[in-house]
Amino acid sequence: MSPVEIMASNVEDWLLVEEVVEKYGLPETSLRYWRKNRTGPVAFRVGRRLRYPPAGVEEWMRNQAARDRIAQSTKS
Repeated sequence: MSPVEIMASNVEDWLLVEEVVEKYGLPETSLRYWRKNRTGPVAFRVGRRLRYPPAGVEEWMRNQAARDRIAQSTKS
């Protein structure tokens, strides 16, 4: 997903950190670590809060799965 597509998505649908944790089961500490190191899903500051576009989180997760050698070795 390109930055233009992300910015065109409905900001009201973007998720707070707590919602990403709940919806996708990602640890909050990992999200913060990945953001600090710029290796995690794309997030934006909206006011004082971080927001994650759901499509960006899902794309990041797909990319991680594609790079996972263990997951690739179990594909039939």
